[in-house]
Amino acid sequence: MAGINLSQSNETRKVSGKALVDTGLIVLVVFTTLVVLVWGGLRVYMYTVNKEIASLQASIDGYGAQLKGDKVDRVADMSERLAYMEKNNGEAINVPDLMRQLERLTIPEISITKYEYDNAEKLLHISGTTTNFRFVAQQLTSFREESPLENIQIEKLGNIDKGKISFILKTTLDK
Repeated sequence: MAGINLSQSNETRKVSGKALVDTGLIVLVVFTTLVVLVWGGLRVYMYTVNKEIASLQASIDGYGAQLKGDKVDRVADMSERLAYMEKNNGEAINVPDLMRQLERLTIPEISITKYEYDNAEKLLHISGTTTNFRFVAQQLTSFREESPLENIQIEKLGNIDKGKISFILKTTLDK
């Protein structure tokens, strides 16, 4: 068996210093090139974004110049009015509907002489005259049958000249 070498030799390859430097140099050049390309790309992107921001700022300044003086005052005034109306929309009573309701519920023997509404306290005062206490009681019952007048009370009741009776009815209105 000639030509077979059965000996085990521990041959280690020596890496030459020149090959190691060449590999390190190539990695360094590639890494530096990548960093420069990323940096350049970011600079181009920042330039583009800054240009777009400047364009938008010019547009905003142009629109801002249009909204000077009277136009701004009108817009602000309208905005305040709309906010006030939205805030107070649900709080106001519908006076025409309330008057129709009072007219419908007033019995023929009663003469309403005064109608007062205090918006701050939500109080309604109804003054009137009649010829008999029974009519006052009937009127009070008629008003109590309907909302929002169901909590109505007699505030003042008395006789006046010529056999007439005067009265003041008071109620609080929720809406």
